Amino acid sequence: MSIGFSHHSAILAGAKSLEERKYYIQLCYDQKLSVDEVQKKIADDAFHTQGSMPNNFIATIPEYKRAFRAIQMFKDEYLLDYVNVEQLGEKMR
Repeated sequence: MSIGFSHHSAILAGAKSLEERKYYIQLCYDQKLSVDEVQKKIADDAFHTQGSMPNNFIATIPEYKRAFRAIQMFKDEYLLDYVNVEQLGEKMR
């Protein structure tokens, strides 16, 4: 990877595990982060919070039937063929 020595120093100082260090090195390379930005990512613990997008689906669609209706309402057979709405309908019966 072609990131600077300062980046590596910041990562070694802040990240604890080898996997965490690899993650931050890849992140620096992919996003062209500055040293300050990578230090902020480490301080924010980006490694452990990656992919944990908060949602409120349970609160807004508490019943299974409502979820089915919402998906059924927006299903477009040309655009959303990968959504298996038919299987959801079978579970409701």
